[in-house]
Amino acid sequence: MRAIKNTIEFLQAIAYLCGYRTEAEKEYERQANERSRKHAEATQTMIDLYGRYQTMSVSEILDELERMHAFFAVAIWAPGFNPPPPAKASDRGMYFFEITLKIYREATGCHVDRLVEMLRWKEFYDYQDRSAPGCFLFVTEKYPDPKYIAPLTEHLAWLTQEEKQELYSHGLTHRHADIASEAKATQHVIELCRTQHVAC
Repeated sequence: MRAIKNTIEFLQAIAYLCGYRTEAEKEYERQANERSRKHAEATQTMIDLYGRYQTMSVSEILDELERMHAFFAVAIWAPGFNPPPPAKASDRGMYFFEITLKIYREATGCHVDRLVEMLRWKEFYDYQDRSAPGCFLFVTEKYPDPKYIAPLTEHLAWLTQEEKQELYSHGLTHRHADIASEAKATQHVIELCRTQHVAC
């Protein structure tokens, strides 16, 4: 049996060296290349948006972020082209952070529906820096509405689980503190939404 196994591994090695790929390997490579292409395009789109956002309305900015999300992901890591999660806040992609500050300063109750939906986008859950979700929560706090209770409760459940996982895996880190703070803020906004209704 060992001889047969060694023969199979030898033939696989020869096939690899000769450039042979199974259909599964070809598909994996194709998908990886497509992700790389979309990642680079999303990064460039964020760089372009950063050059224009100061002259744009909040609604126009959200339109572009939604298109970016639908295409691939909001390029939180820009202007860099590599998206590893930052170890500290200073490692965040500063372009999106500055755009988020404009949203925070200028957003009104008419934008909150879209911001609450953005809270649950995968890229914001995957990325370690919690600045953008925090800004979206602060806007929601100014315009509480009972209709936000369900999505915010879902968001709080993720934060609670993530806080436990971070503590178990890494201890009392900067990210753990950020998540715990965001969880408290989310709970606070949920309570506001239960008692107040602010029309757009």
